[in-house]
Amino acid sequence: MRSALLIAVLVTTSATADPIRWTTSTCGGSTIDIPQFMTESAVRGLIKSGEEEPYGTVFQPEGYLILLRQYYMEYSKRPYRYISGNVDNINVTYKIDKPNVGIVSGSVFGGKEIFFGMCTKSDKLHCFDVFYSAKEKAKYGPIVKRIAKSFRESSRGCL
Repeated sequence: MRSALLIAVLVTTSATADPIRWTTSTCGGSTIDIPQFMTESAVRGLIKSGEEEPYGTVFQPEGYLILLRQYYMEYSKRPYRYISGNVDNINVTYKIDKPNVGIVSGSVFGGKEIFFGMCTKSDKLHCFDVFYSAKEKAKYGPIVKRIAKSFRESSRGCL
């Protein structure tokens, strides 16, 4: 009996994933908490045509089915209008439309991916959006929730 219990504890312990290490990303006039694995590969600047300075950052970590963009946008209308128009053929499951905050969540690409986007408005729109595999919803849903809760405007440029 003791050996069966010990084996169960060892299997449970080894099957438990390592805790996520978090870091802060400041770019596009905002600050967010992101998993450190997102910064370890395939980080690039979002650059508008004809400009040299990035207006945001794209995180697309190798070996993970997730893409995160953090950026700002010159836009005079409501944030919801921008973020909801930013993705084609989205099946919206959740939205917030307030004068200074817009949030859209839903599925895209025939339900194969999940999209979550959020923008706040002050002098510009400060946004982030995430695409991730619907098959990985249990894994990435809590990560996106933490990113959304940590989302704040920042006066700094991209770091």
